[in-house]
Amino acid sequence: MSNGLGELLSKARENLGISLETASDATKIRMDFLEHFEKNSFDFNLPDIYKREFLKTYAEFLKLDIQEIMKLCPIKAFVPLTTSSKRREMVQQVAQKSLAVDHSNLEVKSDPESDDSAESNYKSNLTNIKKKYTYIAAALSLFLLLFIFLLSRHSSHPDIGPSNATGKNNSTMALDTATTPKPIKKKFSLMATDGVKILIRTRDSKDTIFSGTMNKGGEKIIEYTSPIQIYYDNGSVLSIELSSGERLHLESGLGAIEIK
Repeated sequence: MSNGLGELLSKARENLGISLETASDATKIRMDFLEHFEKNSFDFNLPDIYKREFLKTYAEFLKLDIQEIMKLCPIKAFVPLTTSSKRREMVQQVAQKSLAVDHSNLEVKSDPESDDSAESNYKSNLTNIKKKYTYIAAALSLFLLLFIFLLSRHSSHPDIGPSNATGKNNSTMALDTATTPKPIKKKFSLMATDGVKILIRTRDSKDTIFSGTMNKGGEKIIEYTSPIQIYYDNGSVLSIELSSGERLHLESGLGAIEIK
C-alpha cells in the first residue's frame, strides 16, 4: 500500500497548483524531505519520529486525511513492548516466586542444624560490626586530638605583625584581599535566515537555555560563563557571531556545535 503514498502526495500538491518550493516555505519542511516523501523514499538521514511528524504536517497542508496517510506510511509509530495487563501479570509472577523463596527459607530454618548455623553467622557478623565501629571510634579520637593540638599551637602564637592604618595586621589584610575569581561572562548572537528548530543548553549542567523554533529573521543573544551546546535540524539557515566578532556558518542538515 505504501507504493501509492508518494503519488497521492504529489497529485494532491499538483491539484492545489503549488510547487515543492512553495510547499516547503509554507510548512517549514526542507524541500529535499518533501521530495523523498513524494518518491516513497523514507531511508534518508532523519530520525523516524521526525519523518512521521513532517509527513503529518505535509498531509495536513495538502488537506488530505491524516489518519489514512499515516496508515500508508512505512514507518510505524512506537509501540510499547508490553501492555499494562502484561506488566501486571509479570509483577504477579515475580511476587509468587518471592513468596515461594520465602517459604523455602522458612522450611530450612526449621532444621536444628540450620538454626545453629544461622546463630553462628549472626554472632560472626556482630563481632565484625563491633570491630568496624571500634576502628571508626579510634580514628575519630585521633582526629580530635590532632585538631586540639593544632588549635592550641595556633592560640599560643598570635599574630603580632605591624598594623595598617585601619588597625588590621598584615595577615588580616592578606585574607581580606584574597578574592575568588569570578567567571568571565561572554555572549554570542544566533541568527536564522529561515525557520529552524534548535536546542541550546549548558554542556556541564545540561540546563536548557532555549528549546523551540526560530522563525525567519529571528535573532537570539545568549550570555554564558561555561561551554554551550547548540543542536539544530538545519544548520544551513543558522549563523553564529561570537563576542570577538568572528562569525560561524554551519553545515546543512541535522547537527550540533559547542561554543566555549
